[in-house]
Amino acid sequence: MPRLPAYFYQFSATHAFLNGLVAFFIPVLLWRSQHSLSVLAAFVSLSGLGFLGALLLWEKIRNSRRVLRPLYLSYIGQGVLALLVTRNPDSVYVLAPLAVLCGLCNCFYFVSLRTLFVSLPRVVNNCSVTGNRFGNFQLTVALFLKTGLLLGSLLLGYSQTAVLLLDWLFVGLGIALALACRHQTDHPLSAALSAPPVRIRDLAHWGRGTWMRPVFVVDGLFLFLETWFWILSLYLLGSQSLSRLGITVIALALLLSLTFLVIKRWIDKSNAINVFRLALLLYAGAWCLRGLSSTIIEPTLLTVVILTIAFTTSFFRLAFNKLFFDRMEPDQTVLCILAKSWYTQTGVTVFFALLALLLLEHPGVDALPYIYWCSAPLALVYMLYSLENTSEKPVGDRVL
Repeated sequence: MPRLPAYFYQFSATHAFLNGLVAFFIPVLLWRSQHSLSVLAAFVSLSGLGFLGALLLWEKIRNSRRVLRPLYLSYIGQGVLALLVTRNPDSVYVLAPLAVLCGLCNCFYFVSLRTLFVSLPRVVNNCSVTGNRFGNFQLTVALFLKTGLLLGSLLLGYSQTAVLLLDWLFVGLGIALALACRHQTDHPLSAALSAPPVRIRDLAHWGRGTWMRPVFVVDGLFLFLETWFWILSLYLLGSQSLSRLGITVIALALLLSLTFLVIKRWIDKSNAINVFRLALLLYAGAWCLRGLSSTIIEPTLLTVVILTIAFTTSFFRLAFNKLFFDRMEPDQTVLCILAKSWYTQTGVTVFFALLALLLLEHPGVDALPYIYWCSAPLALVYMLYSLENTSEKPVGDRVL
């Protein structure tokens, strides 16, 4: 039976492969069938709504003590998602439930993943290891995500049946790994079982008197801009080829993996606030580079720009997540995870609904550079995260 650290990486690896195989390509497949940024934004907004509903379901299941069900549902949802995506949905009657299902899958995956992560030791030999652990997590995800990407980019255009069979093979593997833990007294999610129930009122009071709620609301916007919308940009920059998109992302992942092998321990030894501020300034600059990317013709320069964007984004997410997990109180972990997800997905739902309305008149990809340019100054809102002094907050309102 796998112990917690082993199961954490098994859970991360299987889901990373599943995401790379099908879910990664959803924005591109939506664009190919709809050719509208407005539809893409509306899809993301509905997925945020689905995430919020699933969040309440996740908490209800946790309180029922049936701890394995969120893990099962995260895999089954991925299998059903692949089934719907490979049917090339082009009707609003299919897109709407597909978006909600996408949000449900994201909820059961990310909330369970964060709960597993915070159960891992954060201090070893009086030294913080969250940066190193998160770096190891990124490397694990990178390896399996890119393997899924390679197979997905090659198979989606040729054999959807093969994609579905491979997807459900890993769904079965993931469920089998979860079942292997069911008789453990110290189950990987046992810490979540001991936490008190989280109510809507607790979420409303969380982070009161701090800047944390607006920061995480804005984070919802950036999470999808730097993934779904930037993935679409890479697809367009790569001559609208799924195989070329897969190869580009895999090459980026290999280069970034080597980089993070070097810096992940340095981050743990450095001042977390200073690292975060440096990463944020680079991250804001990356949005300017995204705005310029569509105008760059010279291949070598474009490659350097794309690599710089990938590094600064990953560096920022590593610094941001390290700060998030380092500031989390041991007796408030489930509340913190649920509250972060609640406010982030509220931002996803609201921001992308507004963006969908704004893009109704100009739904083409010409709007992408303007979205990226506007994102550069907005990213500086994250700086508020580094201004919080957690040592002076009451435990119930402790900042993440």
